[in-house]
Amino acid sequence: SVGVLGGLAGVSASMVTHPLDSLKVRMYLYGEGQANKRPRFIIAQEILKAEGYRAFLSGMTATCMRQSIFSSVRFATHDHIESQ
Repeated sequence: SVGVLGGLAGVSASMVTHPLDSLKVRMYLYGEGQANKRPRFIIAQEILKAEGYRAFLSGMTATCMRQSIFSSVRFATHDHIESQ
């Protein structure tokens, strides 16, 4: 059904963007000092070296759960309204 496919689409998008959002949050936490003047991939390498790849995946379960519910309802509602 459209709701299930919408949920899968939302989860897929979250799995791609969540590591990038994690990096963005870390950059905000570092502040406006020297951290923001360094390239993002350098900061990502430092995080990877210090904490491992799991640092980028932390919180992904909650993000995927939220996105699956939200996207399923949104797509199913849109499909229902468009069919009328």
